Amino acid sequence: MDTDQPCRVLVMDDDPDLQQQVRDSLARAAGRFEVHGAGAGANALSCAAEARAQGRPYALVFAAPGPPPARHGLAALARLREDDPMMEVIVCGGGSDSWEEDLAAKLARSDCCLFLKKPLQAAPARQLALFLAQKWNAARQARLEREQSEAGLEAQLLLARKMESAGQLAGGIAHDFNNLLTVISGHVGMLLAEPPPGEKAANSLKEIAAAARRAGDLTRQLMAASRKYAHHPHPPEKSVPPTIPSGEPKAIGGAETILLVEDEAPLLKLMHHILEGYGYKVLDSSTGNAALEIWARQKKTIDLLLSDLVLPGGMGGHELAKILQAEKPGLKVIHTSGFDSGRLNGDFPPVPGAVFIQKPFHARKLAETVFDTLRA
Repeated sequence: MDTDQPCRVLVMDDDPDLQQQVRDSLARAAGRFEVHGAGAGANALSCAAEARAQGRPYALVFAAPGPPPARHGLAALARLREDDPMMEVIVCGGGSDSWEEDLAAKLARSDCCLFLKKPLQAAPARQLALFLAQKWNAARQARLEREQSEAGLEAQLLLARKMESAGQLAGGIAHDFNNLLTVISGHVGMLLAEPPPGEKAANSLKEIAAAARRAGDLTRQLMAASRKYAHHPHPPEKSVPPTIPSGEPKAIGGAETILLVEDEAPLLKLMHHILEGYGYKVLDSSTGNAALEIWARQKKTIDLLLSDLVLPGGMGGHELAKILQAEKPGLKVIHTSGFDSGRLNGDFPPVPGAVFIQKPFHARKLAETVFDTLRA
C-alpha cells in the first residue's frame, strides 16, 4: 500500500445529505481522503469489491443504517466487514436512536465501529477520520510486512509500536479537547450562576453546555478506540452537571492560600478566577520551576498545591508535589489532568494521598474538592 495516496472513504447511505456532510467534514484535510458515495445495499458491496480488485480498498466507511425494525443496510454493512475485517466503520444516526445492540449481533468485533450523531459536526468527524485512517494504514502496512516475513514476529512488533503511536495520538487529542472543554463549561457555569440572563442568552448558554457534553462523550470514545487506555474506574465527570448552581458564588475559603500550577493560559485564568470567587488567595504559575520560585518566597502561607500532572519544562506535577511535601509534610495536594487515568497511572502517577480531578470539570466541583481537601 502506498501510504502517500489518499485514504479511500465510502459513504454508505441512500440519502445524499450524509455524503455531502462527510465531504464537507473532510474538506479541510486536504489530500488525505478520497470520498465515494454508494447506496446502502448491493451498490456499496459492488463498490467495495471493485476497490479491492484494484488494490485500493476502502479504509473507512460512514454508514447510516435505517431505523428499526427494518434497519436497511445493516446486513450489507456486516458483509463489508466480513469481506474486509480491517475496514473501519463510523455509524451515523439520529439523536434518539441506539445502534449498539444490532451492530454487536451483526459484526464480528466488539470494537468494530464508532458512533456519531447526524448532522455531523465537521471538526469531530474529521479528527475521528484522521485517527482511524492512521490506524488502518498501520494495520494494513503491518499485515503486508508480516506476509513478507518468514516468522511474522517483526511485523507484529511493528504493528504494536504503530498502534501505540496511534493510541498516544488519540490520547493527546482527547487531552487537548478536555482542557478546552473545561474552559468552555467553566465559563458557561459562571455565566449561568449570575443573575438570570435574557431568554435568548440563556438558551444559547444551554446549547453551548450541551455541545460541551457531547464533545466530552467524543473524547471518551476516542480514548476507548485507541485500545491503550482503560476507562476511568469511576462514573465519568459531566462537562456541565444536570443542575446548574444558581446565585452568586458563596465564599467558602478563609485564610487558605492555594498554589495553582497549570500550563494552559485560558484554563489557568479561569481556575484562578473561580477560586478567588470562593474566597481563596491564589498564587499561580505555568511551570513547575516557576512554582518552586513562588514556594521559596511564600511556603509558610501555602496550604494546598493544585497542579496539572503534565507540565512543560521537565518537571511534572508529581515531582513538584514530592519536593514541596518533603519540605512541608502537611501540604495538601490536588492533581488535575485531561489524560485518561489509565495512562496517568503508568506514566504520570499522582503522589500518594493526593486527590485527583479529571478534566473537564465544573466550577462547583473544583471549589467543593478544594474545600473538602483542605478540611480532610
